[in-house]
Amino acid sequence: MKFRFSGNLLRYVDFHKEVEVQGDTVEEGVDNLSQQFPGFARIIHDSEGHIRMLHRLHLNGELLNPDDYGQPVISEDVIGVLTPIAGG
Repeated sequence: MKFRFSGNLLRYVDFHKEVEVQGDTVEEGVDNLSQQFPGFARIIHDSEGHIRMLHRLHLNGELLNPDDYGQPVISEDVIGVLTPIAGG
């Protein structure tokens, strides 16, 4: 599967806009990506190792709920990772 990044998240994946990783589920892909980029691991996971609710994951353009992170994926799937921006 491929993960796509933009904005602030790029600095945590060495400024790669797209990274391909192995995994049978979205969650496995995130875990493998976290091993490849330790800085990404620190911002994507909470203290219990779960994907932070702050981040939004999209599978082929469709927003995923946390319950969907265990769903199977194939190598052609694209996971978009977005972090909402706050401020005034």
